[in-house]
Amino acid sequence: MTDLPFALLQLTDSACPTGGFAHSHGVEELVRSGRVTDADSLLAALTEYVAESLPGRDLAFAGLAWDAAADDDVPRVQTLVDERVATRLTRATRQAEGQRGLALRRVVAALHPGDPLLDAAVGSSTVLFGVAARLLGADRRSTLRAAAFSQVSAMAQAAVRIGRVGPTGAQHVLGRLAGPLDRAVADSEERTHGDWHGFAPSWELAQSRHEHRTSGMFIT
Repeated sequence: MTDLPFALLQLTDSACPTGGFAHSHGVEELVRSGRVTDADSLLAALTEYVAESLPGRDLAFAGLAWDAAADDDVPRVQTLVDERVATRLTRATRQAEGQRGLALRRVVAALHPGDPLLDAAVGSSTVLFGVAARLLGADRRSTLRAAAFSQVSAMAQAAVRIGRVGPTGAQHVLGRLAGPLDRAVADSEERTHGDWHGFAPSWELAQSRHEHRTSGMFIT
């Protein structure tokens, strides 16, 4: 059994005002390029992302942030923030990491005000999520599972908003990702400090191309 507080589910809700609604995380550019055209192609693209990028990036940092919060280690949280931002490959995603961290901090403040660990994590939404989950009473694995699902759910919803996948199709995609997400969580649990390699070429290139677009629905 895992401990999954309702407050943590609140943070993963797409209606939670953390700024995620403004980001496609590369989905918009994959649609532009013709890589994502329907539910099946979205599933293929997200399966690649979940296997190759998610464990060694978002999940590794969320787990290490949970560990730092468990140890009440503010300096380590600050270091993780700097390192997480540095691993973002484009200017837009680095800025988004901090902006979403600020938005998430405002939401968490209503649940857990005035905590130095949260204040230290505010520069990175990924790190702040791990810290907040620990303070809200979630165990480590639940934190990773929540972070993983929140990320791919946001990406699937971006495809819905763009119009390439219907709402039911997006839910079908998310259901098919259950196994890959479980494997991604297990992979990330083996990661130690500095072991956050992860590279999904098509997604990284999509983020880079999107940054130079003059128009689009999403920031990233």
